[in-house]
Amino acid sequence: MNLVRVLKAVSDDTRIRIINLLRFESLCVCEIEYILNISQSNASRHLSKLMYSDLVSVKKEAKFVYYSLNETEFKLFEGLFLDFDKEEILKKDLDALNKYKISNLTCKDIKGDDNFEES
Repeated sequence: MNLVRVLKAVSDDTRIRIINLLRFESLCVCEIEYILNISQSNASRHLSKLMYSDLVSVKKEAKFVYYSLNETEFKLFEGLFLDFDKEEILKKDLDALNKYKISNLTCKDIKGDDNFEES
């Protein structure tokens, strides 16, 4: 049952934090790990679970993979987003996202490698 997969997927703090970021824009895994200050393997593991539950979709652009919330699943969270805005950790994550956007950093900058290959 898809509902069970969805509920399991959102029963984790880190996955809620990722959903919180993705409600505003698509991000690649290196951006998610940078903004949330988590490892690449941790971010990838959580993104895999979100993809398995059909909450997140993937779009590949050149050598980068971008994650976004699926539109139909996005509607599932619309009512919860009001509560997201009250959670301190989620507000801090959004502040970090805004600082990241203002900084004009890219995945190449984050990884410090011009030959960086995103997987």
